[in-house]
Amino acid sequence: MKITLFINKKNSTDKIVRSVVLEDFWHMLQHNNQEYYIERFRRDYNYIFGKKDSWNDYYKIPQVCPNAQYSKNHKGEIAIKEYNGISVLKIDGLVNKLKIEEIKKKAAYCPQTLCAFTGADGRSVMIWTYCTLPDGSLPDNQHDADLFCVEAYMMSVKYYAPVLGAEITLEEPKIYRSHLLSIDDKAYVNPHPTPFIIEQPTDAHIRNIIANDERNATLNRTKMDGMSYLTCSDIFEHAYRLARTEMPEWHKDTHPSQPMIVRTAELCHNQGLPEEETVQQTIFHFYKLPETEIRQLVRSVYEQGETIESNIKMSRRLRVSLELPRFLKRRYEIRYNEVMQMTEFRPRQSIQFMFKELGRRELNTIHMQACQEGVDALFSEVDNLVHSHLIPIYNPITEYMDKLPEWDGKNRIEEVAHMVPNNNPYWERLFSQWFLSMVAHWMEDNNQYANATAPILIGEQGFRKSTFCRQLLPPELQSYFTDSIDLRSEAEAERMLSRFLLINIDEFDQLNSKKIAFIKHLFQKPNASMRRMFSETIGIQRRYASFIGTSNQQEVLRDPTGSRRYICIRVTAPIKVENAIDYRQLYAEAKCRILRGERSWLNDEDEKIIRKENKPFEIQTPLDILLEAKFCLPEDDKDGEWMRVTDIMKVIMEQPGFNRKRDNDIRELGRSLKKMNFMDRRLSKGKLYFVKRL
Repeated sequence: MKITLFINKKNSTDKIVRSVVLEDFWHMLQHNNQEYYIERFRRDYNYIFGKKDSWNDYYKIPQVCPNAQYSKNHKGEIAIKEYNGISVLKIDGLVNKLKIEEIKKKAAYCPQTLCAFTGADGRSVMIWTYCTLPDGSLPDNQHDADLFCVEAYMMSVKYYAPVLGAEITLEEPKIYRSHLLSIDDKAYVNPHPTPFIIEQPTDAHIRNIIANDERNATLNRTKMDGMSYLTCSDIFEHAYRLARTEMPEWHKDTHPSQPMIVRTAELCHNQGLPEEETVQQTIFHFYKLPETEIRQLVRSVYEQGETIESNIKMSRRLRVSLELPRFLKRRYEIRYNEVMQMTEFRPRQSIQFMFKELGRRELNTIHMQACQEGVDALFSEVDNLVHSHLIPIYNPITEYMDKLPEWDGKNRIEEVAHMVPNNNPYWERLFSQWFLSMVAHWMEDNNQYANATAPILIGEQGFRKSTFCRQLLPPELQSYFTDSIDLRSEAEAERMLSRFLLINIDEFDQLNSKKIAFIKHLFQKPNASMRRMFSETIGIQRRYASFIGTSNQQEVLRDPTGSRRYICIRVTAPIKVENAIDYRQLYAEAKCRILRGERSWLNDEDEKIIRKENKPFEIQTPLDILLEAKFCLPEDDKDGEWMRVTDIMKVIMEQPGFNRKRDNDIRELGRSLKKMNFMDRRLSKGKLYFVKRL
C-alpha cells in the first residue's frame, strides 16, 4: 500500500506529488528532513493561535494524504490512482505529552488501528484506521470510493470515541484530505490491522444534484434530511457559481459581500438546501464577515419562503411557541435517547453526525443563539421544549437491529467463538447460546427471564481478553459497552442494566463473597427497578445488559452452588482479535435464528456441562483441603458410612493444620461436602452425609 506526499514549491501553486510505501512513511515518523521546521511549528503554535496558514514556513512542511495514492497525468493534473481505505481521526487540544501518550496507548489496544502518532502541532494525536468491503477488496472507482470514504470515517469515529474517552475533531471525510507531516519517535505502528468491514454505500448517500439543464435543476425538499455533506457542498458550489455568472462585475476583494450572499442564498433556497447548511457553507466562503451578520442575511432570504404570522395579532407566548420549534428544527437535531435516558443533540450540519448529551452549558448556548435570531424565548421555555414529549424518542438498539440485512446463511457466531483458543470442547456451543440470549434481550424476545450466565475468560495478562469483550459489540453500539461497573453502589449497578448492552466485569477474581452474591442477583433480574429523575415512584425499566468477565487467576468461583451462572474458559493463547468481524451479518444471523424460534437459553443439559467444566476453576478453601485429607467418596453402598456434619468436623479438628478461628464453621463444611458431591439425607436427628474415611 502506498500513500501520497504533497510537497509545496516556493512561490508557486504547483506541488510535487510523491508516492511513499507505508513502511517508508513509518521510518519518516522517526526522522525526516523537515524535523527542524516541525519543531519550530510546535514551538510557535501558541503564538499563531492555531492558524497554520499564518505561519511563515508553513509551506515547507509536506502534506500527507493517506486515503489514496495520487499521481500526475500527462496534462500535469493531480489524479487519484488507487484508493487505500484509510480513515484519519484527529484528537485535538491535548494539553501535554502525558495525555498524548495516553491517547496513543488506548488507540494501540484497538486492533483496527493502523498507526497512531503525535500531530505536527504537538497538541494532537493522529489515528489511522483501515476499512474494507466484506470480501476484503476496496472500491475501484471514484464514485464508490467517495461514498465508502464517508461511511468508513463515520464508523471509525463511532468506534473510537467511546474507547478513547476523548472528543474527536470532526472533519469532512474526503479522499483528498491531508494533514501535515509529523515526527514522533514513539509512534505506534500495526502493519497488519484488523479492518472494519463495510458494505458498499448506495447512491442514497449522495444524489446527482446537477441536472442536464443546470438553471432548472431543483430538488425535492422532502428528501433533504438525509443528504450527505457532498450533496450540500455541491448544491452550494453550484449556486455560488451561478450567482457569480449573474453578477460578473462583483469581486470578492473590492465589492461588498452582502449582495452575493443574498443571491447565493436565494438560489440555495430554490434548490432545497436547508438553511443551516447554507449558513455553514457561506461562513466558510465569506470567513471575514461576522457569523451573526451572515445568519441574518440568510435568515431574511429563507423567511420569504415561509408562512409568517407577523400580520396576525398574537400574544408573546403564542408567538414563541411557533418560532422556537422552527429555530430548533432549523439549527439542531434533538432526540431523547431511550437507552441512556437523556436528551441528545447535534448541530444541523452534514459533518456533525455524532450526538452529544444536552447539558446545561449547551442549553445556555442554544438559548443565546435563539435570542440573537430574534426569538423572544425565556430560558425556561427552551428547557421545557427540549425536555418534553415533543422531542422524538430514539432507541439505538432497535434502529440497529431493524436495519440489518438478510442473513447469508454463514455461521459467524461460532467463528467469533473460535477466535478464543481453548481446550473446552463445549465452548462454541455454550458461547452461541449466550450470544443468542444477549441479542434476544435487545429484541425483547423474552422479558420473563434474564440472561443469567456470563462467560469468564481466564488467561495470562496480554492475551487481549478485554479487547475481545469490547469487540463483541459493533462500532455503532460501542457507547453501550462498559468495563467499569461500580458494585459499591447497588442502585447505580442496577441502573446500568438498562443503560448498557454489555458489561465486562474485569478482574473477576478480585471480587469478594458479598460482591459475588450481588452479581448473582443482577444476573437473575429480568428488569431493572429504579426511580426516574424527578419521580417519587419506583418504576420497572427494560433490561438490556448482559455480562462477561475476565481474570488472570484460574480459581475464580467462590460459591459452588452458583457455578452454573458462569461459563469459565481457560484461554490458552492470545485471542485472535485481528480476525475481521462482519458485524451486520453476525447480528443478522442472531436475529434470524431467534425469529425462527431457535433456543436462546441454557437447558438442564447445558447447565450440567457447565458445572462439570467449572470444577477446575472453583476456589479450594483450607477446609476443603482438610476434608479431602480425611474423607473421600465411597465406591459403593458398603464402602462408606453415614455421619453428621458435627462428627465429620470432630475428625477434621484432629489434624495438625486445623485453625479453630478460621476453619471452625459447620455451614462452610456443609458447602464443602455438597461441592464434593457427597450423598446426603435428612433425618429427625439432622442431616447425614455418606462418606468414606481415609
